[in-house]
Amino acid sequence: MTESDGDSETDTQGPPTPTSSTAQADSEDDIPESDVHFAFGPQNWYFVRCGDTWRFVRSKQSVWENEDFKDAHWVAFKHTTGTFIGGETRKGTGRVIHTWNDGYLVKASEVDSFIESRQAYSKLHDWLCETTKSDAAKVKKVAITIGPNGSYFARCRSSWISHDLPLDLAKAIEEDESKPAVVALGVDDSWIVIWSDGTRSWNLRYKYPALQETGILGTKIDTMKPFFAALSPYEKDEYLVVSRNGQFNYKTALGSSEESEKLHQLTDAYMVAQAKLHGHTFNQTFTRDGWTRKSVISPDGVAAQIGPFRSLYWWKERRDVMMQRDALLTAGTIGAGAGMLSKLAGGSTMKAVGTAGLTGIVAGMFYSQGYLQALQTYRNSKL
Repeated sequence: MTESDGDSETDTQGPPTPTSSTAQADSEDDIPESDVHFAFGPQNWYFVRCGDTWRFVRSKQSVWENEDFKDAHWVAFKHTTGTFIGGETRKGTGRVIHTWNDGYLVKASEVDSFIESRQAYSKLHDWLCETTKSDAAKVKKVAITIGPNGSYFARCRSSWISHDLPLDLAKAIEEDESKPAVVALGVDDSWIVIWSDGTRSWNLRYKYPALQETGILGTKIDTMKPFFAALSPYEKDEYLVVSRNGQFNYKTALGSSEESEKLHQLTDAYMVAQAKLHGHTFNQTFTRDGWTRKSVISPDGVAAQIGPFRSLYWWKERRDVMMQRDALLTAGTIGAGAGMLSKLAGGSTMKAVGTAGLTGIVAGMFYSQGYLQALQTYRNSKL
């Protein structure tokens, strides 16, 4: 279906024929950048960054500790074989590394596909190094996603490279008048594109019903339109989408209650920072394993915590409200605090946030190696 603001949605079944590797040369015009990055990894690993702060949950086999990094701008997981990492060295130069996990065993039946993927990943690494040329500012501008079976899309400014994209996605990129700003690759050839003009196209192939139910991809409310999106290439119905006003909408398994709580604390800090910058107030509900805590986030911090109390029936009601996409979004534009978005971490963890003002929210805070870093104002060029 085609939305009136130019967004396009497709839900089809069956994988299309993938495309081969392609690359697009850089041009003078630039593309709006996001300093929010999230990457799903295998075994509940993940990388998240917002502004100057980040958190990296990764394999013990990572060679991160042996690399000369001062800061990590982005990470892309090559499933269980290793990672791509882009960041800044202690000398202030940009660096891109391509790691391989020691001891990775390849099944005899997968040798050919492994060799093909390894060659494609090597090509990606060469392209990233040639495009960024050890320039820290250029490395920071990279937007990268790795999907199933070695497929990938990476962009630096208006230059991009891709490999084995679903045919309908490759055709959309080739034919659309706007350039791709963010691409998300998910299971069974599902995908999302956020274009440089702010419109969106997607084909979820019925694999991400919770995301479809939120209606966030097709919203007409300007400040709630997505500017970043990620789909899990490992598990169905796990995703993360960030709206222009800074609100996160995600569903993902984090592996433990402790990790869920850490992410909850990170997002609390993120909301407090935004509230201080723009005078917003958020009403939030955090649910894990059927237990709920409610609180209010304002420029003064987190207050009025209530709970925990059982909330399985509340979750069922919230799901019903979320499925009424048009009514939900209309309420969000009229009533203070009425716009609700769900935030899920794990199959039984949820965080819902309502904002008293649907204007642009432009700052973020996360843990960087376990410690809170200084805030950085987030530039949202799409506001």
